[in-house]
Amino acid sequence: MEIFIDTYGSYLHVKDNMFEIISSKDGNQERNLISPKKISSILISKGVSVSSDCIALALINNIDIIVLENDGTPIGRFWHSKLGSTTKIRKAQLIASMNKKSVEYVLKWISKKVNNQIDFL
Repeated sequence: MEIFIDTYGSYLHVKDNMFEIISSKDGNQERNLISPKKISSILISKGVSVSSDCIALALINNIDIIVLENDGTPIGRFWHSKLGSTTKIRKAQLIASMNKKSVEYVLKWISKKVNNQIDFL
C-alpha cells in the first residue's frame, strides 16, 4: 500500500512501533495508525511534518519516503543504504570478470557474434 499525505499541517510520527498520521479537517483532528508491514512507500507533500523516528522506522522496513512539491513533482526521497539486487549483480559481474574462465567465455561470445555477422553478410 502507498500512503499519500498532502494535507497541509499533517504530522507523521511513530506510536507503538506503527506509523501515526495526524491531520486536521474542518477543525477536527483525525488520527490513523498503520502497520509498517502494510506499506510499500510514503508520499508526502510540502507542509507535512515527519519525525526522525518515522524516517528510521521506514528505512528499517524498506519503505521509500518520497517528498513532493505541491503540484506532485518529486523533490527527493529517503531509502535504505542496503545493497540491492542491482548492486549485488554488478559486484558479482566484476568478480567474474577477474577469472580466466570469463576471458574464455567472452572469446567464445565474440567469436559467435562475428560468425553470425559473416553468415548474415
